[in-house]
Amino acid sequence: MKILINKNVNWIVVIMLSFFISEAVYKLLLHIDITSIRISGIVKFIFQIFMFFAIIINYKKSLRSLLLLILLCIIFLVGQLALPNNLNIINNAEYLNNSLFIIIMLLFVNSIPIDNKQKKSAIKYFETIVILNSIAIVVGLIFSIDYFKTYYNPRFGYDGFLMKSSYASYLYLIGTFYFGQKLNKPRKKDILLFIFITFSAIITGTKAAMLSVILVIIYLIIANKLYFNKVILSIIFSVVLLTLVFHAQIIDLFMTHSKIFGPIIIENGFTTALFSYRDLILTESLIPYVESNWGILNYLFGGMGDIMIKSGLDFIDIIYFFGILGTGVYVYLLINQFFTFQKKLDNLYFIFMIILVSSLAGNFFYNSSLAVFICIIKLHFELKYGKKN
Repeated sequence: MKILINKNVNWIVVIMLSFFISEAVYKLLLHIDITSIRISGIVKFIFQIFMFFAIIINYKKSLRSLLLLILLCIIFLVGQLALPNNLNIINNAEYLNNSLFIIIMLLFVNSIPIDNKQKKSAIKYFETIVILNSIAIVVGLIFSIDYFKTYYNPRFGYDGFLMKSSYASYLYLIGTFYFGQKLNKPRKKDILLFIFITFSAIITGTKAAMLSVILVIIYLIIANKLYFNKVILSIIFSVVLLTLVFHAQIIDLFMTHSKIFGPIIIENGFTTALFSYRDLILTESLIPYVESNWGILNYLFGGMGDIMIKSGLDFIDIIYFFGILGTGVYVYLLINQFFTFQKKLDNLYFIFMIILVSSLAGNFFYNSSLAVFICIIKLHFELKYGKKN
């Protein structure tokens, strides 16, 4: 067990590279129609067991959080057993495992010894992954390489080596924010990298990545007090004014030239296109299921039925899965394990971005690779503000 606490091994880098490479390989297997080998799932399973043992060994540092993690599992069981029909309990256990992975990852990072040199090394590897994936996106765009595409349908988008569109959305949320932070004292290299990463984020074609770019630009305007700049003010005013005046024409143009979203807007409206049917799943499937099957215990402890009626709006789904009490425990654990540094405008704004984007886009809380990248940005803030004892 000594290997678990070996100070010479940078486990964050090992896990991050293993996840990134395994998902790139799994995406290739899917691309050539080999669906039986879930290599990324196997890698995740191995590291999850490894991390859990590391947390247990260092339980004195995280005993309360470990007990709350066990409490969440109990809440899950109570919520499932309180349903009139709990035949999906085994399938939903996988969703439970995925939902808890981000907490396990944060607990692991907070449990193992990791010095500032290792933190800086992990962040450099993260930068390399984002840049490498962005190069793949641009290459995919130029040469129309199917492997690098975000979607396997006519919808536009390239996500490089990433396996799912949601991975691209959140990697570039974190990536654009991180590279945007480097513009506080910008070198020419930092400005060019930020432009390149931002361009790649837009090319992913996901609405969440595009929203993230907008939010990062707003952050940069606030952080650098550019709202006093007449040029910036003029641009913002012009964009807002043109959007208000010509919003109908913009939507009409969007409908006319979009093969994917045009028919959705015509049939179900702009909101449904914006939320990719999540609003309909919420109103037509999830809410009716809750009204028909939930009792008092379920409102406290949750109770997911068929996983296919999950809305895809993350905070609603967390309440659906864990209930009011369980959601409180879940959010407390996330905040407690993430904020190991002083709260400042930048890290609070980052959390605001996560809340806003995940509330609209979903797939944040059970995204394994994202859990690693969240830990990277956490290490970035620890280096910037110091880690609390």
